[in-house]
Amino acid sequence: MKGRERRSSVRVLVTLSALSAIGIILGKFLAFNVTEFMRFSLENITIIFSGIVFGPVLGAVVGAVQDLVGCLAVGYTINPIITLGSALIGAVSGAVWLVAKRLSTPVRLGLSILSAHILGSVIVKSIGLAVFYSLPFDVTALWRLLNYTIVGTVEAFILYYLFKSKQLLSQINKITPFSLGVKFKSASEASAYVKNVSGVFSKPGLERVEALLEGVGDPERSLGVVHVTGTNGKGSFVAMLSSILTSSSLKVGTYTSPYLYEMRESIRIGGEPISEETMLSLLERLGNIADGMSDKPTEFELLTAAAYLAFSEAGVDVAIIECGMGARRDATNVIDSPLLSVITGISIDHTSFLGASEREIATEKSGVIKKDRPILFGRVGTDALEVITNRANELGAKVIRPDEPEIKSMALDGSVISVSNLESLHLALLGIPQPYNAALAVKAANVLSAHFPSVTEESIRQGISAVRWPARFELLSDNPIFIYDGAHNLEGITSAVESIKTYFGEKVICLTGVLADKEYERMADEIVKVSEQVITITPPNPRALAAEDYALTFKMRGVSAEAADSIESGVKKALAKARERGLPVVTLGSLYIYREVNEAVKNVLK
Repeated sequence: MKGRERRSSVRVLVTLSALSAIGIILGKFLAFNVTEFMRFSLENITIIFSGIVFGPVLGAVVGAVQDLVGCLAVGYTINPIITLGSALIGAVSGAVWLVAKRLSTPVRLGLSILSAHILGSVIVKSIGLAVFYSLPFDVTALWRLLNYTIVGTVEAFILYYLFKSKQLLSQINKITPFSLGVKFKSASEASAYVKNVSGVFSKPGLERVEALLEGVGDPERSLGVVHVTGTNGKGSFVAMLSSILTSSSLKVGTYTSPYLYEMRESIRIGGEPISEETMLSLLERLGNIADGMSDKPTEFELLTAAAYLAFSEAGVDVAIIECGMGARRDATNVIDSPLLSVITGISIDHTSFLGASEREIATEKSGVIKKDRPILFGRVGTDALEVITNRANELGAKVIRPDEPEIKSMALDGSVISVSNLESLHLALLGIPQPYNAALAVKAANVLSAHFPSVTEESIRQGISAVRWPARFELLSDNPIFIYDGAHNLEGITSAVESIKTYFGEKVICLTGVLADKEYERMADEIVKVSEQVITITPPNPRALAAEDYALTFKMRGVSAEAADSIESGVKKALAKARERGLPVVTLGSLYIYREVNEAVKNVLK
């Protein structure tokens, strides 16, 4: 982190020095002199540029240095009041730019230049000329007001067109964070832009995300990363490890997908989503770069670049990054030397992108394994095990496996497990897979303790007990019992069915909706084992399977099933059946229905 900060400081210093030199040339050698004390020049454009891009303090420094060095270069007597005026031009232009951030770029730019010239060029410098050269202040100020009305207009046009250059903005962001700050006025505007910039959520390939990251100075290179892939369990593992590391007094960034409510939920620091203001700033800067790309980045690529940039600028100790799909060609896979790579497990999913066999999918997910860096992986089949270990051996990556957890008890208020010489850990997350995810997180924490001594047995206990992760066998209501589980593939459904058997020992009312590209018929084969009644809904996604078609799938398997015409209607039907029969409700399927299901439960039960 310190090395990157030093490189950044050097780039800023070199850039400011170059701007000062250009300003000296413009002011001392290319000025149009009217009288000995009155001239037209563009010397202040570099000062204003510095104030706007680098902030009021550095803008003031450029203004002062430019005046002092320029006087020495041509043999002028240094006038400290004139020097103060030059410094004020940089400071005022930068300060007004910051304060007026919600105005349009032309208005914001015009106000910055006007304010800077009125205070610095007209008032203060006129005082300097009056004091040192006995010129009448009122006449001098009036003349300079006319002068800088013309000059300021020219400066405004030049800077406006410079800032419209995507190439220039990209180069600026390699040196310092900067955006025009007016692309998005709200989170909804930002969300619409991100979704529509290419019209695609995700597609394989690293070229686009690498271009985005290069445009903002390659922030991912400064981070200590735990890179996580796997078919299921990624989000729960990330939540557990983040909770452990946070309990160890570390500053932790996490990047997960999909988000449930807002985009900024995907990017968390210290367990909390980044602020809306931060999210807008990140996306504005990345949008400047994306707009100049012929091959537009996807929604996931923009969010991934925003995550790396957010974590770098926040100075996190550890960034836990969850792959979106696969790993080898996933947008997150721009890390050369992670602290640790993790494969939570491998089963069949996303076959059109990753392959139809466990071996093919393991090949894609083995993309997280990096040269001489440790790889931790959980439960995998024989074919996947062979692929992972062969790849690890090729790269000299140390292979680490978790210890098997011992499950002491499981109830709706949490589980008690023992793992890795840690007895009676209280695990807050519900569901059959969670003890195994916890074992993986504990092993990861033990590996990371070599880098972070604050990771101790006590912090592991605290983290596992305190972890929260929505939509994973989450208890939304206890009267009647209403569980939500985002199981969205065959392995996830199979685990959810085992969890239902473990917690309830009886059949339930199942509310479910899936995407049409999933193995929904085989998923239905599992669901019917624990369902007395099925209510089907259509997820709000273009890939959704219609509720009527899914209901027919269950009816063909001899289970009573009913299609709801909306998610809220489905929740009402499920709760009514639950009360009528005294059974729990379990919602299974796509994460895309979580928000509406959660809100509908609250509305119906309030």
